[in-house]
Amino acid sequence: MTQTRFSLIARALLLSAALLLLAVGTASAQVVTQLVVSDVDTSAFPDITVTFRAALEGGGSATDLSSLALTENGEAIDGFTLASIEAGTEVIFAIDANESISTRDGGSLSRREKVRDVLNLFADEYMAEGSDLVSVIVPVDDEHPNGELLRNGIFINELKNAANFYTPDIDGGIDLDDVLNRALAVAAENAAAGRSQAIVLFSDGALEDVTLSAEAIVAQAQAQNVPIFVAILGARADDNEIANMEALTAPTGGTWVHMPDVAEVAPLLTLVIANRTQNQVTYRSLVNSSGGHQIALSLGGVTSEAQFEITVEPAAVTVLLDNSTPIVRVAEDPDAELNTIEPSEQAVLAQVSFPDDQPRRIISAALVVDGVILQAIEDPALGDGNTLDLSWDISELDAGNYNLAVEVTDELGLEGASEPLAMTIEVQRPQLVEATAEAGGDNAVVEVEAEENAEPAASGFDWANLTSSIWFWVVVGVVSIFGVILFFMLLLAIVRRSGKKKGERQVEPQVQPQAALDAEATQILAPAFVQRGSGAYLEPMENASEHAGAVYLSGNNVAMGRDPKLAQIVFKDKSVSRLHARIMESNGEYRLYDEGSASGTYHNYERVGLTPQTLKDNDELHLGRVHLRFKMAQPAQDNDATQVFGPAAGAPPARPAPQGASEDLSTQPFMPHQGPGAPPAGPSRPSQDDNDADGTSTQPYMPHKPR
Repeated sequence: MTQTRFSLIARALLLSAALLLLAVGTASAQVVTQLVVSDVDTSAFPDITVTFRAALEGGGSATDLSSLALTENGEAIDGFTLASIEAGTEVIFAIDANESISTRDGGSLSRREKVRDVLNLFADEYMAEGSDLVSVIVPVDDEHPNGELLRNGIFINELKNAANFYTPDIDGGIDLDDVLNRALAVAAENAAAGRSQAIVLFSDGALEDVTLSAEAIVAQAQAQNVPIFVAILGARADDNEIANMEALTAPTGGTWVHMPDVAEVAPLLTLVIANRTQNQVTYRSLVNSSGGHQIALSLGGVTSEAQFEITVEPAAVTVLLDNSTPIVRVAEDPDAELNTIEPSEQAVLAQVSFPDDQPRRIISAALVVDGVILQAIEDPALGDGNTLDLSWDISELDAGNYNLAVEVTDELGLEGASEPLAMTIEVQRPQLVEATAEAGGDNAVVEVEAEENAEPAASGFDWANLTSSIWFWVVVGVVSIFGVILFFMLLLAIVRRSGKKKGERQVEPQVQPQAALDAEATQILAPAFVQRGSGAYLEPMENASEHAGAVYLSGNNVAMGRDPKLAQIVFKDKSVSRLHARIMESNGEYRLYDEGSASGTYHNYERVGLTPQTLKDNDELHLGRVHLRFKMAQPAQDNDATQVFGPAAGAPPARPAPQGASEDLSTQPFMPHQGPGAPPAGPSRPSQDDNDADGTSTQPYMPHKPR
């Protein structure tokens, strides 16, 4: 008896010391007995948060975490942060309701009633309503077939009602194994919530007529990191009763108290809720592969490990660049260096996404063309929608096809790349072709301006193989024979015509029939590449008096200007350049090009730049002062319409007008109208910067958008 009393006094002193430690903190070395990881949160990966509690010897939680060490997959992690959180407590009360539960120990209250009052005390003074979770497990009987007074209660009144109306049905022995196993099952069910968990057992400790496999219960509690606390009922606690309960509490990290009265249990309840406040450590993960990974916490010589699963994939990159049309670089000089041709750069917009739904920092990005890195950026800033702005330097690139891609590297070292995007670059140059005309033994060099869009001459032709072929020389011989024959036929015709002119006599002029005049008339000749059958036409609106009706586009490449030698559709207005603009058709789509005109070509009052403009029905065009409307529908035949024709069958070829012809191709100055009532514009000098080869210049003119 004396030994038992000494043990109880020592236990009371130990609990008092534990409470003092909780109240004032530790001023000396902590003795950590257990590290319990309750949660590993990867929702903000690569930031990972680990929730844990460090239990001290005798109960309570460690407050000095300065020596905490963290590893991930065996690699030390530095720079983590610590914080405290109110995680709540889950308390599972278990009642050993054997026959002694109804005993009155020299007072007015039975042991059952004392248990009831302890539950009410916990509800009133210790329970955090809405945060804590409380269950009460009892032996199975007729009144309680599931062995539960309360399961997962969060309200104070729930616990009070369960305690106040419990009347055990004592009939035979008690299966305490079943009671504790069901308590552990409830704890396992709620472990993921992250609360600190504890089982509080009310028992007389004698274990008479009670089934209990202490070793199995302890093993399961240790596996779940659930400490078991015991309140020993009765007026005294014998040595065997204390030993029976210590077999449950000591290995699991709990403790016991002797509870002859309700007040004696207060220190134990204080220890139970001491772990309500838990610790969190947050760190930046180095994991860059999918699967299972391990973290370990160490404090005061105690280590606890935890596992987590994560899916990690490289970033996905999409290039947001339209490659349906080529990038057109336009040179002003046939011999211009590539680095002087505009545009010299192309903006590239890329979008970065994370297929694993784990957004993270991009530490580098690169623009790659044909496998060569052209631009590299460290720590790029992503814009709205995770977009990335890059620039492609095309200043040294000639016409051709190029494969463009964007590559990125994230902070985990994972590399992602876009699919190669096929891009086409076109370079347009005004080419000069030299032709030598031999006449009377004198050589004259004639410069002819070639079409900007003319196909380049084939290069790399194998002349050695061609000249070594017998068929080459056969063709050369046949062509030579025909050339000689043609030469003598032309010579004979010249001789006959010369003799005929000498023998002609003066006759009265005769009026030629209209058909003959038509045959002799100078006609506008369409180029050989023009294809007939267009379904579009131009409707004159202003300053096109030479065209009485609709002007049909009779081919897929029609030039417009003031000089009939250069244009198929001619306007005489002085604000129109000799070669002003061009309309090209492909697959039913018409595009308007400006040919470097002085006054500019305007599409719906917007000036046409280097990029051609797609024409739609009823679009308005301005060529200087000439105002036209583009029509797509095929109208009825208009006898007054101006059309582009080739030479009539059998008619002699058109001859260029001699110098000094009556037609005036000179440019007259023109100033735009300044509004009603304004004085007429004074005389101005013609532009000195737009003289053509024949001295003809164009007066610049800008159309006014209607108000």
